[in-house]
Amino acid sequence: MISIHLTGQSEKAAPQNEWGLNPPPLYHQYRTAQALADPAVHLVVNSYNTGTGKTRAALMHLFALKRQKKNVLFIAPTNALLGQHADDARHFVQQYDLDFQVFTATAAANRLRSQQLVEQGDYNQMRGGETLNRLIRNYREFLPDAHTRQGLLLVVNPDIFYYALMFQYGSHDERNLFQSFLSSFSYIIVDEFHYYDQKQLAFFLFFFKLSQKMSYFDHAGRKICLLSATPGPHVIQYLNQIFGEKWQHISPDNEPPESAAYDLIPTLSPLTLSL
Repeated sequence: MISIHLTGQSEKAAPQNEWGLNPPPLYHQYRTAQALADPAVHLVVNSYNTGTGKTRAALMHLFALKRQKKNVLFIAPTNALLGQHADDARHFVQQYDLDFQVFTATAAANRLRSQQLVEQGDYNQMRGGETLNRLIRNYREFLPDAHTRQGLLLVVNPDIFYYALMFQYGSHDERNLFQSFLSSFSYIIVDEFHYYDQKQLAFFLFFFKLSQKMSYFDHAGRKICLLSATPGPHVIQYLNQIFGEKWQHISPDNEPPESAAYDLIPTLSPLTLSL
């Protein structure tokens, strides 16, 4: 028999809770929200341990976007995680009365929405790409009871994001979806950034550089938050080359000295696994 012993872990509590979160935020969550609120910062990387609340840290920036009707894109590496993150986002939005509608975008979800439009009698048939574009441009078409427009929080997998920005949809939809994904989102969260392969990583770096070249950071106020427990040194090097001093790394290794006296809150329980 093999036994694996995992020790528990605690994280520092935030020095204040200006958002009224329950439970109160952890220090790394507070640091992430503060960094994203800085106009001089375009990208933030949170590399705290898995299970210590990185997703919540990223969602806290929604408070800064409240009532602005801005759109958020959340990219999850797998459809299983996509559903989990969508549920987390819905709960967070409802708990704190944030002005967002949460949708998921997968091939299956797009087919269901296309069928919905056909059954409503609005169209004889509907392409999946067109349905996705209509969701981004005016999601109220799929929510008949929505009388006012809120911000859209769209949770997608990396394939849809890639297909849209690399003109991989049909000829009738490729240009529209490219424009929608490039221009519609003010805040972009990329979860588990270390999961992606070389091709996907190169694509994300291309998107960062394209956003920079077209002034989406400087003039449109776009923010990007990368969540990764284990960012490689080459990733750090690439981000330095692209963003220079306009990005921040929120890591256990660079906590300010004044935080040494902050209270500790258990975040990961000890575990013994026997095989």
